[in-house]
Amino acid sequence: MTAAVFACALAACGGGGSSSPAASPQPNLIMLSTTAMTFTGFGSGVQAQQVQVGENGYAGVFSENDTCTPQTGPQIAGVSETSPGNPATYSVTPLADGTCVATFTDTNGQTAKVTIAVGASGTQSGPRE
Repeated sequence: MTAAVFACALAACGGGGSSSPAASPQPNLIMLSTTAMTFTGFGSGVQAQQVQVGENGYAGVFSENDTCTPQTGPQIAGVSETSPGNPATYSVTPLADGTCVATFTDTNGQTAKVTIAVGASGTQSGPRE
């Protein structure tokens, strides 16, 4: 191939340097309004607490999974979405003594955790993960 043809071919394909694909933008971190909730009791008269879950520039939905329903023993807390979107709002209701963790996940696989402690002293031994 002559130099003139080579130069023309390079010009037609956008140049002769190596081109690497543009880096994919990294998702932002999930932000929580709190990372720990403490309830000094449960039952009538104890109000639920709220946690907001959000992520800048995120258009997907959040999911929640928790360890608040042990294989044995009573359910420690109920966690339910009360307002979907970004930010989403979840309500946490204390149901029995213990400690558990609610994990919030975006569709990119990122997670953020809230520790929930329910008990007369407001603290229990380490949370179930």
